[in-house]
Amino acid sequence: MNGASRKQKVHLVSAWDSSRSLLLGQVKAKEKSNEITAIPELLDSIDIHNATITIDAAGCQTDIVEKIRTCGGNYVIALKGNQGTLLAEAENFFTQAREVNYEGTHCASLTICEKGHGRIEERQVIVTHELDWLDCRTKWKDLNSLIEVTSKRTVKDATTEAKRYYISNLRATPEQAARFIRSHWCIENHLHWNMDVNFEEDASLASVGHAPENLGTLKRLASTLIRIDLGGIRGTADRRRRAAWDDSWTLRLLSRIFQLEL
Repeated sequence: MNGASRKQKVHLVSAWDSSRSLLLGQVKAKEKSNEITAIPELLDSIDIHNATITIDAAGCQTDIVEKIRTCGGNYVIALKGNQGTLLAEAENFFTQAREVNYEGTHCASLTICEKGHGRIEERQVIVTHELDWLDCRTKWKDLNSLIEVTSKRTVKDATTEAKRYYISNLRATPEQAARFIRSHWCIENHLHWNMDVNFEEDASLASVGHAPENLGTLKRLASTLIRIDLGGIRGTADRRRRAAWDDSWTLRLLSRIFQLEL
């Protein structure tokens, strides 16, 4: 998202290749709510055949699911309150399955525990492919999986728990589901956070004409060049400042464009 002013903000909806940390495309949405219409436009601008598209809950729409499948892609999409009936059905199913210890429920599970940065995080991923009981299944093209992720985070003596739900056309194993869902956060860490913190995009006042999109493109290009150059102990913020202070450093970064193997 690129902030233009308090009265007008421009939101950039981006397509991100998590395997290569590469921005594939972006579309401007005048309002946050217009992301629903911007996502199909963005999907039209790139080749998603055989790709797995992950989207947050804003993109949990039957039209978007239809678009992805028609274009030959797969989907793993977060499910929240904007799809009340489907969310309620998913929550109810997994609650009942848990009460009988998942016996006879056709569920597969995976538990992942990670330690680091002063916290312990445990994630349980439950997947079911048996959805004959789901009345609204036909509304979601090729829906084959419901996924529940329970995250427990312990910092010092405090533990918090959150449950998230996803839908997918894939008959994914819990390991595959966990990988897809985890990869989705790559865009938050490598793109959105980087733009907001290191490039101060939310503080930008550009709002005239195509200035927001053009600046957004240039910032993302600069970020990509810096990421290509990363090594040693210097981080993105430090290299950005160095490039601003030293023209020879900037030219060295720009020269990396011609060193890439196309």
